Amino acid sequence: MKRTLVIKSNTRLTLNENAVFDRQHLDDFITNFEKKKGSSKLTGYNGYSNIIIEGGTWHSNGDVFKNGQAIIFAHAKNVIVRNVTIYDVCGGHAVELNGINTGLIDSVKAFGFDGESYRGAFQIDLDKDGNPPTLGQYGSFDGTPCKNITIQNCEVGPSQKMGSWGRAIESHSSFIGVSHENIRIEKNKIHGTLDVAIRAYAWNNVYIGGNTITNCGAGIVVNPPLISKPEDTVKIDGQQTNKSQKQSDVIIENNTIDVTTLTNGLLGGIAVWGQGKGGTMLNVAVNKNTIKNTAKNANAVYVKESEFIKVDKNQIENTGHNGISIATAKYTVITKNQLINTAITGIYAGASGLSSDALQINGNTVIEAGGHGIHLDDATKRSQVHDNTIINAGFSAVNRYNGVYITNASKNITLRNNNVYCSEKRLIAGVFVTETNSDIVESGNYVPDQEFYYQAPIVNQTT
Repeated sequence: MKRTLVIKSNTRLTLNENAVFDRQHLDDFITNFEKKKGSSKLTGYNGYSNIIIEGGTWHSNGDVFKNGQAIIFAHAKNVIVRNVTIYDVCGGHAVELNGINTGLIDSVKAFGFDGESYRGAFQIDLDKDGNPPTLGQYGSFDGTPCKNITIQNCEVGPSQKMGSWGRAIESHSSFIGVSHENIRIEKNKIHGTLDVAIRAYAWNNVYIGGNTITNCGAGIVVNPPLISKPEDTVKIDGQQTNKSQKQSDVIIENNTIDVTTLTNGLLGGIAVWGQGKGGTMLNVAVNKNTIKNTAKNANAVYVKESEFIKVDKNQIENTGHNGISIATAKYTVITKNQLINTAITGIYAGASGLSSDALQINGNTVIEAGGHGIHLDDATKRSQVHDNTIINAGFSAVNRYNGVYITNASKNITLRNNNVYCSEKRLIAGVFVTETNSDIVESGNYVPDQEFYYQAPIVNQTT
């Protein structure tokens, strides 16, 4: 192909499984809009619609033609890309959905990429000005969001010519007052991305399930607009708010995340990462995921600036930092998780100045934590730690850690019916409550083998 192919409404392009498209130019492979000077600007969902592209192998040849995207749909309804294999994109996306109402990307393989680490194989975007504009000079900048999007059964990874993508599935631009709605990301296989594999940015009503993510920078991150990106905290009319916005209703379940590689932050396996200034994440469930082998400094599960979060029945093994880490969270339930071999603390609530409220940390099992088994810190309040089992915490240092540790002006905490076991003398105490706390109720905790503790099985300095 010597130039971009424009596909119009009510068109089905079906390629034989042996067919090959070979891009021999610097622009996009195929679009649903004209790229001509003076073309009318698309708005809403009024572009060429009701389109199916299926089959074939698409060689973008980004090693030679170092620009362009493969497939891009903008301002349209009812578009489908399926059973397509795309190789070697440079700079752009394998498939971009920009301002789409009802879109499906199914069984698409995207192998080989060269470009920025934030660029995704499958992009869910909106029409916005910027540097560069999301649709270049052909956009109307009306902020039309995507809704009713499904990305399923796809594969993302390196090719023989190029490495893997920056991200697999993502968004990285937003307007305040606009969200992508009703997004399903399921049963995809993602390998080797430089950054996070799946990033749900300014999405509401989201399902992320059954994905397999291996050797990626990080696993899954859900965000409202970042207050550190002023270009994303503006309204469509250009008014700068310097604020974020609430995002809600996300289910993250039955995903497998094995080996993360980013060491320059806390985001490892799954992050529910809200923002200050109105950017609270609401109603998120992180259930029945398997998270293994996160990088140094990377948590398995990270929750910040969030409310009504449920972290339940996850299997967490070999984490490079904390197993589950909570900061500025309210009404969060952490139950029935199994954590094995966390480098630092099994379950941690705190961070300087980022207190949490109304946590339920119940029925979890923490085995071989390098630091504390469970640690409530930095004025955590109105919370409970009940019915947890902690086995062999503090393996990284002798006489430094505790099974359950409550510190730094925490208050209104109940510690009940936790079991703490050690096989040797390593911990200060099985349960330790420092004198800086208040209104701590400790009862029914079982800490046998007094000789294994440097102070005592249970130390409560508030009584």
